[in-house]
Formats: sequence, C-alpha cells, structure tokens
Amino acid sequence: MMDTEMPELRKLVVAVVLVVLPIGLAGCFQAWNSDEDDTPLYRGSDPFADDSESAPPGTSDDDDDASSDDDDVAGGGTASEAVILELEPAPDSTSHHYRRPIAITFDGDGSGSTVRIVGPNASNAADEVALLPQQWSADGTYVEILPAAFLAPESLYRVAIEQSGSILEYSFTTSDIGRPLDAGVSVETLTYSIGPGSGVVISPVGLAPMLQALPAELSWLWQFHSDSATAGSDLSIDTGLGSALSSGMVQDSCTPTSELLSSGLGLSLEDAYFSNAPGLMSFWLGEGLLQLEDALVDGDFAPDASRVEEVSVRGWLDSASLAQWVDSDPVSPGSTASSPCDWLEYEMGAACETCPSGQEGCIWVHIASLSGAVAAVPLESVEVDAITPCDDDADAFTSALSCSLGAGRQLPAAWLLLLPGVLLLLRRRP
Repeated sequence: MMDTEMPELRKLVVAVVLVVLPIGLAGCFQAWNSDEDDTPLYRGSDPFADDSESAPPGTSDDDDDASSDDDDVAGGGTASEAVILELEPAPDSTSHHYRRPIAITFDGDGSGSTVRIVGPNASNAADEVALLPQQWSADGTYVEILPAAFLAPESLYRVAIEQSGSILEYSFTTSDIGRPLDAGVSVETLTYSIGPGSGVVISPVGLAPMLQALPAELSWLWQFHSDSATAGSDLSIDTGLGSALSSGMVQDSCTPTSELLSSGLGLSLEDAYFSNAPGLMSFWLGEGLLQLEDALVDGDFAPDASRVEEVSVRGWLDSASLAQWVDSDPVSPGSTASSPCDWLEYEMGAACETCPSGQEGCIWVHIASLSGAVAAVPLESVEVDAITPCDDDADAFTSALSCSLGAGRQLPAAWLLLLPGVLLLLRRRP
C-alpha cells in the first residue's frame, strides 16, 4: 500500500516543483523587472494624518481585496484615472533645489488631481505648504506646482496627489543649496565658469538647439565683487568669456570684460541667494555688446561658495545690438529684408515686440538652471581700447570671432548665437 502511494506522492511533489514554483517565480521576476517598479503605489489613507493611523505603503485602510479596486491597481490609478509616469523630484530624492517647482507627468489627463505638500514651517513644525495656482499643460498630462514661498533647504517634504479618493504619497528632501554662506566665506573676487549649454531655454524655443550645440568647454566667466556703496545692494558681477581646457581655464583676451548690470543696479544677497531689481544688462560677444532691458538675474551660492546653482538670466533682448552680425544678404530665399528682427523670426521663430523703453524690436529671452564652479584662474580685466584681435604677437590666444569682426568681415547670420563656440579655435604665440 505504501509502495503504491509513494510514487503518486513523488509525482505530486515533482509537479509542484516543476510547474507551480516556476510560475510563481516567473510572476515575481516580472514584478521585479516591470516598468512600474519605480512608480510609487497609491494608498487609500490620508498621508497627512498621524503616522500611527496610516496604512503602510501599497495597502489601503479599506482594502476589501475586491478585484478592480483602486487599491489593487499597480502603479496607481484606476481605469478612469491617469497613471503617474514621472515625479520631479523623484521619491526619496535628496537633491531637490529649494526654488524649483514640483512637477508631475501623467499618461493622460490628470488635471482633476489635487496636490498637497507638507513640510517644516518657520517654527520647524510640520505644516501644509501654501501653493500658487497649478500650471497645467493644455492636455492635462503635465503640471508644475510652485510653493508660495521658497522651500527650506535640507528639509523633508511629503507630497500627496489625490485622484478620485485614492492618494499617492511620497517624500523628498531638499539639498543644502539655500543655506547661508558658511562662516568666514566670502565671494569677493571669486570667478565662476558657467557653461551656457548647461542652461534650460525657456524662451525663445529656437535658442535651445543653438545653446546645446555649443562646445562644453565654452565658459561664461562671472566674477563677483562687493558693492556696498550701492544702496540696498551687496554684489556686482563682471563678465568675460573663456575656454575650459584640459590645461586649465584660458580667458579670451579679445572679449572685453564689463559689468553685467548697469551702474547702480547691484545684486542683493540674502543668505546664499542673489537677485536684482529689473534693469539694463549688457555683456560682450567678441567685440559686440548685447543688451537686455528690464533684465533679471538670480541664483544661489553653495554654502562653501564653491559653486553657483540655479542661475537664471532673463530680459528683453534689444535686436538692434545684433545688427553688426546680421549679414546684408536676405535671411531666406525670396526675402528682401535682412533686419535683426527678420533674422530672429526666421532662425528662431521669435517675433519682435515693443521694448520696455518704448523702442521697437525686442524679444524676451529666458535661460534658467545655469550652473558653474569656481575657476582656478580669476577673471582679468580686458579693456575695449586695449584689444588687438588679429595681432599674432599677442601674449594670449585670439578667437576667430574677434579676428573676423576686427577685420571688418561679417559672419553668416545663422552663426550668430554659435559664435562663442569658435573660442575653441585657438591660436597661441609660438
């Protein structure tokens, strides 16, 4: 009797091992390697309630194990809800900049969602963060949430995204950027190498591919100075151009240095955040001076002043300052006009508008998220009258840009915003 039953038992064990177990493992493998494993799960409890009353992640307080419940949908959402594809900052991130928005991407129209954020208030107690009106894309698949006041650096925040009663909760931590400068740290005469291609172009959109095409070695050099003589201002900025070579930073001695903001318009420094009131901004490209009206610049120093982060430059670019670079030939086949505004519209799809000063011919330019580190070589003053663009005996390199302009030769209009890239075409004295 036992001899006849043992083979049957063995068969049953073999079937379990060879059939049921692989199926279970295959299911686990798919779960481990699915595209959804980085997507936080919805939870059916209020994430702002006391933690002791909250269900653990991936569960619901009212889970009845019924099929098709919102708490049974992997990755969040139900058949009628948009699934969250991307979160910025990402869950458990520790590098979120305190001035950046919270951004959410959905696979469909998620504009019916409600977003709440909890973080430390002025007393360091957990409190709901006041938010500005949400900025949704036209199709409702993307939203940016801006707090009414800057977030606190090095602080934990919890986000709750509610759709039809189900709530996705996750947390992130802001970086140390935004802390006051460390004791004894001064930014006086510090020079920062900022890569123009590192920025995010907000406007005009046609500028983005041009900046992305710039060589990584190209540097916009910023040197900070104390400006205590200007009422209400603490800093000013001198600018120049350079190239970050393997041997170190080399400044373009053919691009004049100049103060970025007009005289009397300095930067206020609060903790590590610098900003200015709207005013005139100007800087040189080779021997050409670009000007922006009602310009604003802001950014943050790292606590040890080793870097500047989230630098933003925006203002109304005066197209007249581009005139020297626009070729006299028509900008497009069949066209008879070749003004800077015609060039801007043809090359970048940017239509000129009335400048804040009342003159015609300005476009709004906004570049955000620029960053840079302290350069080993400080910015040297280069005077306009001292430039000798094509002097082979010069004791520094000259740029093809400066030589072309100095020789009175115009460059094709399409190279206008790529001109700084030719700084990499260096000529040194033997």
